[in-house]
Amino acid sequence: MTMKWYGDKILRRVNKDARRLRKCLGQTVATTARRIVPVRTGALQGTIRVEEVGDSTVVRAGDDKVDYAADVELGTERRAAQPFLRPASEQLSQSDVSKCIH
Repeated sequence: MTMKWYGDKILRRVNKDARRLRKCLGQTVATTARRIVPVRTGALQGTIRVEEVGDSTVVRAGDDKVDYAADVELGTERRAAQPFLRPASEQLSQSDVSKCIH
């Protein structure tokens, strides 16, 4: 009797599927964040993006020119917080996960 090991092939497939799921969920969070971010000029809204960092998917806002994303999300001593990233991630639903899986 001969046995074949397909573990490496299965692991590659699982990793590929997990990466695709993370990216899809990240895009869903980014879309929601763009919808709920406070907008004055649209500059901050335009910097919301999804990035792959190692084995993680990260939704980021801000860049070198728009350096106030954390101030908006977390607030400052002069301005109240207007969170948009955390609420966007908290709004993920089972329906969103199902859409990303299929």
